[in-house]
Amino acid sequence: MPFITITIEGIDQVVSGLDHIIGGLENTKHNALQEGSDFMANEMRANAHVITGRMKGSIRNSVSGDTAIIEVPVEYAQYENKRPGSKQGSPHNFADQALSTTEQQFPHIINQIYSDLLR
Repeated sequence: MPFITITIEGIDQVVSGLDHIIGGLENTKHNALQEGSDFMANEMRANAHVITGRMKGSIRNSVSGDTAIIEVPVEYAQYENKRPGSKQGSPHNFADQALSTTEQQFPHIINQIYSDLLR
């Protein structure tokens, strides 16, 4: 007769949970890139200097593999971003502002997405 008896229950649930986490990592990475690029594209739209709305309306984003792509496919976008002066008291650098804000917020976005995976 043993002096110590250890009973382990629930190992199947633990292994299943780990499989879920491992299986979800690739999707989670894609989701983090997508949410980060969505955030930046929305920030660019919010900061864009609008006269006709063409530049603001052209802002788009996508994720391909390990790369998030945010683009403004109008020929004058880079000049507008570097143009001195302001629009309603704000500088024209809509892309630079969006990048700065996204860099500050991206760790929070990543934290939330990975926390959701672990729940």
